[in-house]
Amino acid sequence: MMTLVRIVLWNIERGYYPEEAAEFLHSLDADIYALCELDRGVGRTQGIDMYTFLQKRIGFDSHYTKEFDEIPSIWRKIVPWGGSGGGEIGNALFSRFPIRACRSVGLSTKSPLTYDGSTWMPELFQPRRGSRQAQIADIETPQGPLTVVLTHTELWRSNWLHRRQQLEEALGNMQTASMIFTGDFNSVGGVLAGYLRRTHNTSEVLATRDWLESKGLNDPFSNDQVTCGRGFLRAKIDWLSLGRNFLVQSHTLHNTDLSDHSCLSVDFTIEPSSRA
Repeated sequence: MMTLVRIVLWNIERGYYPEEAAEFLHSLDADIYALCELDRGVGRTQGIDMYTFLQKRIGFDSHYTKEFDEIPSIWRKIVPWGGSGGGEIGNALFSRFPIRACRSVGLSTKSPLTYDGSTWMPELFQPRRGSRQAQIADIETPQGPLTVVLTHTELWRSNWLHRRQQLEEALGNMQTASMIFTGDFNSVGGVLAGYLRRTHNTSEVLATRDWLESKGLNDPFSNDQVTCGRGFLRAKIDWLSLGRNFLVQSHTLHNTDLSDHSCLSVDFTIEPSSRA
């Protein structure tokens, strides 16, 4: 019988609970972990290097991509939503199977997000320097090769048109048949209207799904499944989509208080005819 491969996507919300997060990830017993928002040496998370911490605890082959330097600023003291600065934040992939190659692609960023000193009011009062990235890994599994693309598109002072541009840049000209395209896409367009209607099948969720399907990618989670939210901001913004060479056997949304994001897991096989 063919062994299933399990992939997990989770925005860990910086790493406020490192021990608990590591135990939670271990309990999922995944083969591939795609993780967003890992703090490294940032004051708000007591200076922990979350990537190295998880690297030691998970013990898999791994690759990290930095997105932003978190700049100390008086803004962080006035409005501490983003927590104290210093250090950096990024995304990481962990794989039980060998990562044969991994690279990063910088995504276009609107000028107010460059944090070069000209922005009067930084996003969420947490000045940063850097840009969103797409992390692209070629992984060799017992069932055959696959490519995982992990990205985290922009939220503040952005919209679906800009986020779609970032998704296009992350995908590039790559073929999607043996690809898993995943990440926090910040699909918040129409969230307020969706909240009032008590549905999360919002305009941007529909547009995101249409875009993925036009690229030959399918996310098995329904449009109404909330993956992130506290208060009224509740939405499906995390996506775990797979190309046509994958057969999804099961998918689960794991709710946890360790982050403002739920954790998504998918068990799949690779069709025999599609293996190299």
